[in-house]
Amino acid sequence: LLAETQLTPEQRRHIDVFRSSGQSLFELINDLLDLSKIEAGRLELHNEPLRLRALLEERIALLAPRAREKGLALKLEVADDVPAVVSGDATRLAQTLTNLLGNAIKFTPVGGVTLSVTREGGDMLGFAVTDTGIGIAPSKLETIFEPFTQADGSVTRAFGGTGLGLSITRSLVQLMNGSISVTSTPGSGTTFWLRMPMPAAIGHQFLAIE
Repeated sequence: LLAETQLTPEQRRHIDVFRSSGQSLFELINDLLDLSKIEAGRLELHNEPLRLRALLEERIALLAPRAREKGLALKLEVADDVPAVVSGDATRLAQTLTNLLGNAIKFTPVGGVTLSVTREGGDMLGFAVTDTGIGIAPSKLETIFEPFTQADGSVTRAFGGTGLGLSITRSLVQLMNGSISVTSTPGSGTTFWLRMPMPAAIGHQFLAIE
């Protein structure tokens, strides 16, 4: 409400700080709640038919403004043989991809980020989030999936964050009976690979994606 009133440039900057801090706190609370549910075994999945391409396009549209602010290209590539409708938990799949895409954008100063989806035989789908960012040192590739962990202190100082996103992402992928791995070259970029069983669900009603 205050932002919609007449403000001086200095006041406008303060409002921007308030908004940014509030959003950071909101994301932290959500991450902590998800982590608590996962550790308590109380996070439930809801597998229903969903329009996969619509979900993917909505994730790209959601994060496109953030990429444009940094001058980054944000692309989606879906193989022709990927089913149009699959069975899965739309909310948790969307959360997983948003975490990975958001991370990729955060740690990419120039170039771009690509989300690609392929069919890997049977009911398995492969998702890859590739960026041209700062990369991760080989010695840190395993620890980045631990709660409250980032590659090193300088990353936290430069980019912020709590180090919860990737831990939650790995837990969500495992709950969906999938796997996650990462390859990276410092200074050249990183790719996160997901493999998840998402069988085709032709002939069913579609799940609306929020």
